[in-house]
Amino acid sequence: MDYSFSYYRGRYVYDTKDYLSAIRAGFFNVIYDPKNRNKMLDEIERLIDFYSSVDLYALAKLLYDKGKEDSLSRAYCIIDMLVSWDYVPAKYILGQMHFYGAGISKDLNRFFELSLEAANANFIPAKNALALAYFNGYGCKVDYAKGRQLLDECVKSYYSWGYYNIGIGYFNGSYGYPKDVYKAFEYFKSAAEQFHVNATYNLALMYLNGNGCSKNVEKGLSELVNAAHLGHVTSQKKLGDYYYFGKITAKNLDKAYDYYLMAAENGDAYSMYSVGYMIVNKEKAWVDRYVGIDWLRKAAYLGYESAQELLNKL
Repeated sequence: MDYSFSYYRGRYVYDTKDYLSAIRAGFFNVIYDPKNRNKMLDEIERLIDFYSSVDLYALAKLLYDKGKEDSLSRAYCIIDMLVSWDYVPAKYILGQMHFYGAGISKDLNRFFELSLEAANANFIPAKNALALAYFNGYGCKVDYAKGRQLLDECVKSYYSWGYYNIGIGYFNGSYGYPKDVYKAFEYFKSAAEQFHVNATYNLALMYLNGNGCSKNVEKGLSELVNAAHLGHVTSQKKLGDYYYFGKITAKNLDKAYDYYLMAAENGDAYSMYSVGYMIVNKEKAWVDRYVGIDWLRKAAYLGYESAQELLNKL
């Protein structure tokens, strides 16, 4: 099957039914709020047809995105079966699993082979993966020209990762792209318009610093908020700092707490400490002190020394 006419423009979905409908309609760049993932996983198995490769792919993609050992093991079982059925998008996911060593052995040669198979069927995410392989010599010889050609094909299909990776090339002056922060800004902006979280974060920093564009703190903060709500941990804790210390924007302890809590729930030790600190120092009203102590213990367990020092004083 030729996947040239599938949809690769970023599509944001709000719930499980919306997610499944998008996958069934041929959208292969579906974005959702990561905090909804567990709920979506709880619901999706009541909605899918277990005889449908598309529906099984939708389930496996959620399991893969979760990234935990048990979910990756289950994702692999589904993906491996779909690959045996010659389902092209599953070949791409299996390639990604081999690239990251996610639930299976890291194998860059197998990553390249699977990406090439999927790219030959015009599956655009695989072309993006293949471009990065050529840029870095992952399972192949370095070939910047081939990589850039593949990214151009991704952009022609409006694939956000294509825009993002070209933006990285221009921003760093790498992979045969000349350094040009103004072009990088435009590519990041195009990717961010499709909810690409890393591009959104980069765009925020460029607005805040006036790098590649006119400095615009309001737009920078707005893009940082967008990235935070797409699950970008660094954006979440930066916003926490900005509002806690009154950096860039007015001090607002309630907003600081909310953003620190987002990052803490995503496993960031500094933010766990910050949440705990605010609670035990009564900077966040109506939250039980023992909740704060629990967050401090979690941060200390992850090796955050300031959390242990504060616990010793309590």
